[in-house]
Amino acid sequence: MAINKNRIVPVTDIDLITLYNMILNATGTTVTAIAPDVDLGHFTVAAANTICNEPAVDINVIASSGAFYFVAAHDFAGLKVNGTAVTPSGADIVPDGVTLYKGTISSGAITIALVTPGVPA
Repeated sequence: MAINKNRIVPVTDIDLITLYNMILNATGTTVTAIAPDVDLGHFTVAAANTICNEPAVDINVIASSGAFYFVAAHDFAGLKVNGTAVTPSGADIVPDGVTLYKGTISSGAITIALVTPGVPA
């Protein structure tokens, strides 16, 4: 007997960042997707609990505190706070286009953590 015989199994096409967003929300971390600024991959994070909806080339954080999530594009240029480049502490950012990171801003400093999908962030 074949597995799933006489059953309808829905199959959908979904991108990786949307999947990360769904996993974060399902595990209790409510995030809102944000679109890039005028140029693709360039983001301004103005509020906490956001996720960049495509791999980020650079991120300018203007929120004063909170967490944001992103995948670093292959040409990732770095992070800024209010337009000034900063060197984050914590995990190293590997610009591979697939790894999910959590950035936490506090007092003008950013701390980076690697996020393991399916594990509450």
